[in-house]
Amino acid sequence: MGLLNAFVRPILLFLTLPLNILSLGMFTILLNAAIFFTAGYIIPGLMIRNYPWAIAGSLLFSVFSTSLSWLFHERRQFKIGFHLWRF
Repeated sequence: MGLLNAFVRPILLFLTLPLNILSLGMFTILLNAAIFFTAGYIIPGLMIRNYPWAIAGSLLFSVFSTSLSWLFHERRQFKIGFHLWRF
């Protein structure tokens, strides 16, 4: 799944860019579901019956991935000094 997201997804996102712009980014959900559905054919233990389940699985995978990245993301503190008067 990681290899598909790393190599195939950027190419597909570039090729479907006009459709993605017209749909205001909602086509990305269908593209993620297509990649998830393709992973079901490649991975022997993963079986996805139809396209709506692929959409649900890709949305669940996205939520899980986003929450893990928020949880383990290193937060940096930026100190910005703004002085109105300099003495």
